[in-house]
Amino acid sequence: MNTVVQIDPDGEFRERFSALLERRGIPSARAGTVAEALEALRAERCGCVVLDVCVGDCPWVEGLKRIRRVAHDLPIVITAKETSKETEAHARLLGVSFYHVKTFSEEELLDAVEEAVAMTEKEKRKTGKQAKILTIDDDPDLQDAMKTILEGAGYRVVQAFGKEEGKAKLAAESPDLVILDIMMETMTAGFQFLYETVGGKAKGKPHVPILAMTSISAETGYSFSPGKDEDFFPADDYLAKPVEPKKLLERVAALLEGKAKAKE
Repeated sequence: MNTVVQIDPDGEFRERFSALLERRGIPSARAGTVAEALEALRAERCGCVVLDVCVGDCPWVEGLKRIRRVAHDLPIVITAKETSKETEAHARLLGVSFYHVKTFSEEELLDAVEEAVAMTEKEKRKTGKQAKILTIDDDPDLQDAMKTILEGAGYRVVQAFGKEEGKAKLAAESPDLVILDIMMETMTAGFQFLYETVGGKAKGKPHVPILAMTSISAETGYSFSPGKDEDFFPADDYLAKPVEPKKLLERVAALLEGKAKAKE
């Protein structure tokens, strides 16, 4: 059974709720701060995080972001001493699984946590492993944005900031998908990456799908189609920057499933 990581400054509540969890056969790790909880998240096989809005070492929103960086796909349950429509709305916006006010029944919280843990175990059985995505782009801000979007969708992300680093990471990390910028160290660095690797096909390795994501059309006036220009542009799919997060995730999912969307 996966461990529930409980983060709450109220030691009495932590002890009481931990005892309730253990009665249902759910192991728990207790922490008074987010910093303590991060150690447990790195060490334990976890199924859910219960985070109180009054956690002491940082604002709860920042704490949630730190947790997501370590365990981006885990369900998050938020607890609060008093109800607040603003806090609840903010929590929902950040994708929490359940918002619980402590004056309500602890059995209700227990049911929600048990359901979240069961969901985690079901997803892990279904997916087997998370897809690993290599992002190759020399823009650190865009890299950070892509990492947030992709990890929020449950993918593992490996970053490279240029053609040669991208080639090295492709060989070392064995990603399931590559997202590639075209204009990096030079206007044609991405093209060179494609010609030298072609997702592994040129070297007889298993094919790794490549999604080219670039502003080269806006910069040069040229447009590309992987379907029509396969020899010249041997990527599997193409998106023009700027890209909407929803569209990026749709294309990523389609490539991982082996059925790329209609090319632009």
